[in-house]
Amino acid sequence: MKIKLITALSIIALCILTPIMANAQASGALMTAKELIKELIQKGGQQGARELMELGGETLAREALEKAAQEGGEKLVQKLAAQTLEHGAALLKVAKQSPLKFVSAFDELTPAMQKAAAQAITREPDLMARLFSNVGKEALIAAARHPGVGTQVMDVLGREGAEALCKISTDQAIQLSKLAPKIAQVAEPQRRTLMEMIEKAPEKIMDLLEKHPKVMLTGAGVASFIAAKDQIIGPEPVDIENDENGKIKVVGKPGFIERIVQQIMEPLKTPLSGLIWIGGVIMLAWGCIKLWAVVRREKEKSK
Repeated sequence: MKIKLITALSIIALCILTPIMANAQASGALMTAKELIKELIQKGGQQGARELMELGGETLAREALEKAAQEGGEKLVQKLAAQTLEHGAALLKVAKQSPLKFVSAFDELTPAMQKAAAQAITREPDLMARLFSNVGKEALIAAARHPGVGTQVMDVLGREGAEALCKISTDQAIQLSKLAPKIAQVAEPQRRTLMEMIEKAPEKIMDLLEKHPKVMLTGAGVASFIAAKDQIIGPEPVDIENDENGKIKVVGKPGFIERIVQQIMEPLKTPLSGLIWIGGVIMLAWGCIKLWAVVRREKEKSK
């Protein structure tokens, strides 16, 4: 009987104390929000105050820090506040949905990447909030590595775009941004494979897709392109030929030496050109022999 009574009292006490503790944490976060707003305004001046109000002001800070208190207690609150003071109030916009997830992801970045990611968030806080919610840490990395263009690609291609952006150069990211609307229209299984091909050989794949835009106009074109992926991604230079339906055929592309040989051999394809070319070679050889004879005579005279 005593055990049952103790258990019942423990449950009642837990039910009473849990909301009290939660309220205490929230109160702490509320106080921190006010302090954070004050420090952000002192740091940023009038411009900082204006930007803060546009983002949501004290309401945004309170919501983000209260959520941080729920997810990770006072330690997470202070960590988010510190990141915000160092890199700007826009971080709260991205962190608000899941402070624990954001703080952990942001903390894994190098100082240089943190600065670049914060700049991307400041430029496009609403878009970065949505991208981080859908993609996670890769959204921060891609936006930091490719300022401006990274968010454009992710906005169209989502997680697949973010994963590719983490593996390519900024010039290639710009190229991908031009192709993104067409790639986004490709059906899901094929689009995933196409993006994997871009990750493995970005320059080669995107050059071919830009040169042959009909490939992505039909499912048959994309399917035939993917079917030839091993040959396309391979070490040998290739080109493709596509018919009116977009279906493609992979053709070998000559290397540097082969192109030189082709240029030399091209004149020999017609009889007249071949005779002229052979005559030129004979004349060159005769001239070299005569020149060598003159040089020898001059050497003998000088002795």
